[in-house]
Amino acid sequence: MYSAIPSAHLVTSALKHFGVTQVVISPGSRNAPLIMNIAADEAFEAFSIVDERSAAFFALGRAQATKQAVALVCTSGSALLNYYPAIAEAYYSEIPLLVLSADRPPEKIDIGDGQTIRQPNVFASLLGDSFVLSLDRELMKDATDTNPSAQVYAENAKILSEALLSLQAKRIPVHINIPFEEPLYHQIEDSLDPVDWRSYSEAISPRHELATDADSGVMQALSNSKVMLLIGVWDPSDEEREQLRTLVQHTQALVLTETLSNTNGLNCIDSIDTLIAPLEGSAEGEALLEELKPDVILTIGGMVVSKKIKALLRSAKNLRHIHLGSSSALNTYGCLNGHYPLANFTQNTIEFPNNVQTYARFWLNYYNDLAPKREDFISLAPFSDFKAYSLVLEAIPTVYELHISNSSAIRYTQFFKTSAKKQWCNRGTSGIEGSASTAVGFSSVKMHEKTVLLTGDLSFFYDTNAYWNAYVSSSFRVIVINNSGGGIFRILPNAKRTKGFETFLETRHSKKAQEIAKHFEFDYQSAADTDSLAQALEGFFKEGKRPKVLEVFTPSDKNETVLFDYFKRLK
Repeated sequence: MYSAIPSAHLVTSALKHFGVTQVVISPGSRNAPLIMNIAADEAFEAFSIVDERSAAFFALGRAQATKQAVALVCTSGSALLNYYPAIAEAYYSEIPLLVLSADRPPEKIDIGDGQTIRQPNVFASLLGDSFVLSLDRELMKDATDTNPSAQVYAENAKILSEALLSLQAKRIPVHINIPFEEPLYHQIEDSLDPVDWRSYSEAISPRHELATDADSGVMQALSNSKVMLLIGVWDPSDEEREQLRTLVQHTQALVLTETLSNTNGLNCIDSIDTLIAPLEGSAEGEALLEELKPDVILTIGGMVVSKKIKALLRSAKNLRHIHLGSSSALNTYGCLNGHYPLANFTQNTIEFPNNVQTYARFWLNYYNDLAPKREDFISLAPFSDFKAYSLVLEAIPTVYELHISNSSAIRYTQFFKTSAKKQWCNRGTSGIEGSASTAVGFSSVKMHEKTVLLTGDLSFFYDTNAYWNAYVSSSFRVIVINNSGGGIFRILPNAKRTKGFETFLETRHSKKAQEIAKHFEFDYQSAADTDSLAQALEGFFKEGKRPKVLEVFTPSDKNETVLFDYFKRLK
């Protein structure tokens, strides 16, 4: 059975035509017409998530995994506002989410009616576009009469086509607010699909307009320069990987990557802070840092985790910055000069090869010479966050995809190699609030069921509603590094001098994950030293009947010392 409200049919018809068939629904009454139609139509893959904040991050995870837009459906009122953190993340990470919010009729807003707020354009600047459908005022009381005003119907069809074309072109969130008048639960036997959507197909420009080719001046400058290639958050295709190798070969670039760059196999500096931190604070090291500064910085992908490389590049004089690929060209270093397709720019470098070969060679040799010191320190390090992350990352099987929470977790993972198939993290806004829900959503896609979430304790406790659904597979794994608070604040300069540090910044606590694991029917293990962690990891990724949580307790009073000792050992 389907809703008797014509605009509900119009929405679901548009979703199908434009290929948005993954829908995450949170319960409500005002959104019942949409729920009826989605549940009745086998074209949709629907998911029920009660908590709207978790639902939005769940949808974001599915969009990451499938590379397809995902729709969110919620009721009216404050329910919609809970989508905001994930909408912000999706906007800055360039992930297409379609928000469908049910609303009351316009005349019911701001008069004291229940569950009403000003919903149109509520996400303001963190959207691709925002749209509002008109109410089906011509709907008769008789539920079998489904003849709405032809003009309203046509206007709504045009709005829906614009919204979905915008979603396709810009690949960032779009919001459609849909007012429904009661009765909400009247039903009809057949769906209505009277619209020829082919007549609504005006092209919309993509978010980023890229120059096809760099001018000869740019290429000439590149051919006689110290070139650094910095890769941020990236999920490259096989074709892009091949283009990257060609680009490096012809530009002689010094390549710097991060855990989230997903570019294994390159001859590169893959732990940026391992290179830079030991050089800080001495005359000799500062002189080397000056030599490390490039003439040209090429960037690929999204956000960069390392604060040290950003600080170094921002201090460089006469730096030229060129961004490559389809992601946003962010003026992170204050000197953005151009934005070009990776394939075209790579082809241009074949005609203008770089003659400066000593720059990359020197720094790769310098970095590789640090390897014995790094390996010795890692093997002998006392139990701590540093040691725990090293053991965990080494143990992840190649069949697993790794999701990492923000704050300490993403920063510690930069120091170590992992065999995980791919690495993911919500670095658009770098918030801790939805890491678990994103990972669960990602793993709900069948080909990505083998997913492990590596998280700090605050991020884990913050998002426990991530597991309040029916879509957590038995192969899903969670590793919680519990240092009893916000451990990252202990390693930030001067943070500990702040009055009320332990209460308001570090937020010390004695909470454990065991009861949460029991509540959501996860198998639970814990470890508190090197031997017990190594033993726990031996069987942690083996198949089981239930998902698993491994909680690792580390000494908060030693973690910062071990990390700073690591940098000292490399000097």
